[in-house]
Amino acid sequence: MYARALGCCLLFAVSGVSAQSNSLRWLVNDFPPYTDVSGQLPGSGIADDAVRYLQARMPQYHHEFEVASFARVFGLMELGEPVCHPTTLKLPGRDQLMLFSRPILFLQSQQVLIRKEQLKRIKSYLNEQGQINVRLLLNDPGLITTVSERRGYSPAISAALQEIGSPPQILKSGVNFSAPYQQLRAGWIDYLFAYPTELGWYNRLHGDGSDTAIHGIPIVGDQPYTLTYIACTRSAWGEQVIRDIDLQLKLAGTRPPWTDRVVEFTPSEDRSRYEDALTRSKPFAQQ
Repeated sequence: MYARALGCCLLFAVSGVSAQSNSLRWLVNDFPPYTDVSGQLPGSGIADDAVRYLQARMPQYHHEFEVASFARVFGLMELGEPVCHPTTLKLPGRDQLMLFSRPILFLQSQQVLIRKEQLKRIKSYLNEQGQINVRLLLNDPGLITTVSERRGYSPAISAALQEIGSPPQILKSGVNFSAPYQQLRAGWIDYLFAYPTELGWYNRLHGDGSDTAIHGIPIVGDQPYTLTYIACTRSAWGEQVIRDIDLQLKLAGTRPPWTDRVVEFTPSEDRSRYEDALTRSKPFAQQ
């Protein structure tokens, strides 16, 4: 009787491990134009296209999708839950919880997006190359911005935010990555930190009327381009999933099909430079 009961317990335990290994749970936050949660998942975003590509080529997994803020993603990974997130920056400390895939997106780095009526005010914060010093910008008490909880920011932005602390001109917007842009268009804040492709998406969605024209300014100290990655929980399960994802990403070639969507939302005046940088750096050709 004891042997039979023990055998049943072992069977249930093995079945549980097998079920976990065959399930790929994608946690997706509202982060257009990369991930879209307004309808059926995966949505219509750029990273959603990459996930859909992987889903079709990884039939060994049962792909599940759940809308979750990045704060929740981070919390579940801290607990060791077997989950993945489709587009993540490699930032200090994240590798303690996360395993990263090969690069999935090659993007223009985050910029300062600012309302046109404030351009004269920040002129003294620009260098000769037209790049802005974010430390000086953040220390200006007359200019209001918003930062999102758990959002990954560029090295220059992150260092400046850590240095300045929490003065009243820096608001917190919680976990909604879309909220700062809505606040910028409404005139509640003066500028924000975001990718130029985000601006391209919002301009297409809302138009870019002269009364709400927004300009992107590159940042002193940041590289012009950055990479994002799929992240999965650091565990034996995550190691296997990342291996399988990397195999398919490698087969996607040096210009994955979703790259055309990045170009689509890149400002027209920057597209040729983007294409040149993509050809020169070959970010998707790593071994």
